[in-house]
Amino acid sequence: MQSAYIIVRYCLALRFVHLLRGCGQVLRVRDDDRDSPVARHDSVFRDTLAALLTRADLYERRAAATAQGFHGRVFRQAALPPKLGGVALACADAVCESAFLACTLACLVYLRAHGRLLRAPVDLSERCALPMFDALRLAHARLRTDSVASVQDLSHLLSGSTPPPQRVLSEGVWDKRQALVRAEQPDRRERTRVCSAAGQHAGAWLGAVPVSDRLRALPRLYQLALCMRLGVEISDLAELPRPALCVCGAAHDAFGWHPSVCRKGNRENAWTVRHDTVQWALIWVLRRLRGNVSAVGKRDMFGSAAMATVGRALHADIVAYHWRAPGRHLWVDVAVTTPDTAEALRAGSAEVSGTAARLRERKKHSKYGATVDRVGGCFRAGVMERFGAVGDAMQAMVRGACGDLDRDRGEEDWAFSAPSQVTYYMQHIVLAGVMADAAMVDAAIEADVYRRDLGAVRAG
Repeated sequence: MQSAYIIVRYCLALRFVHLLRGCGQVLRVRDDDRDSPVARHDSVFRDTLAALLTRADLYERRAAATAQGFHGRVFRQAALPPKLGGVALACADAVCESAFLACTLACLVYLRAHGRLLRAPVDLSERCALPMFDALRLAHARLRTDSVASVQDLSHLLSGSTPPPQRVLSEGVWDKRQALVRAEQPDRRERTRVCSAAGQHAGAWLGAVPVSDRLRALPRLYQLALCMRLGVEISDLAELPRPALCVCGAAHDAFGWHPSVCRKGNRENAWTVRHDTVQWALIWVLRRLRGNVSAVGKRDMFGSAAMATVGRALHADIVAYHWRAPGRHLWVDVAVTTPDTAEALRAGSAEVSGTAARLRERKKHSKYGATVDRVGGCFRAGVMERFGAVGDAMQAMVRGACGDLDRDRGEEDWAFSAPSQVTYYMQHIVLAGVMADAAMVDAAIEADVYRRDLGAVRAG
C-alpha cells in the first residue's frame, strides 16, 4: 500500500506533467471535453486513488473500485499538495496552464539568447503572431482566472531574464482550490480535519519511502490513515445495518473520530500506546542528534523543585541530558491531541492549523515550566495532532537540534523525498504518530464491530 502510493505520486504522476509543459492547452482541448487527455488522465488517477482507499485484503472489491464510489470532494482535497491538506494526487487540470507557461517562458529565454544561431523571429513579444503565442496568451488568461494570487502581465513575464518556476505560478491556483475544499466540507468538524491536515509537517508521513523498518507502515494502517486524512467513510463502520456501539455507550461514526474523544478511550491502554509510539520515535530522533537521551518513566527527577512549585511530583516523558550545557537538561512531555474537541473548536481549529497543538502546549508549559526553570533546565512540549500536525515547540526542538543542513546522499536510508535533515526526522515522528492513531482506530473497529478481544488484537 505504502509503496503503491509512493510510485503513483513520485513516478507515474510526473510523466504527464512533462508532457503538459510542452503541449499545454492542446491536451485540454476545451473545458467541457471529458474525453480530452487532461480529463482522462485525471479520471484514471482518481480511480487509482479509489483503489488505495479500499482495504487491501478485499481483493475483488479493490480491483473494481472506481471514483464513482466516493464523494467528489475527496478527490478535490486529495489533489492538493500535502502542505495544504491533500495527498498530491496528480491533477492535470490544476497545473496545465502553469506547467505550459513555465516551460515556454524558459524556452523563450534561451531562444532570445541564441536567436541568431537558431534563426528565431525578431519579435518574440506578447504581440507575436505565431500560433504558440496564441496558446501562451490563452494559458496566461486562464491562469489569471484560476489563481487567487496576482499573476504578472504576460509582457512582464516575457521580458524577464529569470522566468518563474511552475511551483510559483501554481501557488495561487492551489490556494484557491484549498479555500473551495474547506468551504464544501459538510460540517465544522470536517473543516477542522482539512485544516489540521494542512498543519506544519502534517503531510511528512506521505513522503516516507519504506527504505527502513522505521519508515515502513502496515497496509491496513496506511489505508486507514489515508481515509481519515481525506474524510472517507471507513467501510467497516459505514456499511453496518446500524452504528456500532463503543463500550462507553456512544455510537461510532463512519469516519473514525470517536476513539480519540471516547470517555473510555484509554481502554486496554489504547491512548497510552499511541502516546508511547510518538515518545519513542522522538527519543530515537533525539538520540541520533544528541546522544544521551532517555525515557523518564516513573522516576522522580524533579524532587523538591516540583513540590515547591506545584505541590506534587512531576514526571516528564523524556530527558535529554546536558542539552544546553553540563547539568542543564532538556525535558520533554509528549501528547497526541485531536482538533475536534469543544475547546479546540472554540479556539478556532476549523480556521487556523495547529490550534489544538498550541492549546496543549500551553497546558504543558503551565504544568512543567516553573519546575524546569527551578532546576536550571529547559522544557519543550512534544505535541502533535492526530492527523500529523506538530506543535511549534516540537518543530523548533528538532530544527534546532539538526539545523537546516541537507542529508548525505551516501547514507544507507537516504531518499529523494527527504533531502534535508528536518524533513527526514519529521518523517519518522509524524509517520509513527499517524500510524499509531490508525492502529488505535483499527483496534476499536476490531473490538466493537467484530467483537474481538482488544488485547489479543494488539498482540497479534
